[in-house]
Amino acid sequence: MKQALRPGFNVPLTKKDVEVEKKGASEEEIALYKMSESSGWRVLNDFIDRQIQELEDVNAGAVKEGLSFEEIGKNAMILIMTKEIIKKVQNKVNDAREICENE
Repeated sequence: MKQALRPGFNVPLTKKDVEVEKKGASEEEIALYKMSESSGWRVLNDFIDRQIQELEDVNAGAVKEGLSFEEIGKNAMILIMTKEIIKKVQNKVNDAREICENE
């Protein structure tokens, strides 16, 4: 059986990595911080913002369609809970970034 090649070296830490580790951030916070600096996070963050806006547009559409107050209220509650869950993802990354940059 053939095995995959493994590099015989460690990737050196950047000066910024060392500074962040000295601040006492956890491994999770450091990982999220590194992710927050990537273009992938910016793309995902923009996507999340668009999804939240679309959720808000759905409820506005319900009002325009003349749905009952009860139905609009149900939509609003689902919208609020969904937005809170989605925002937790953004906040988790943004909080880690703040910890790593400011401590």
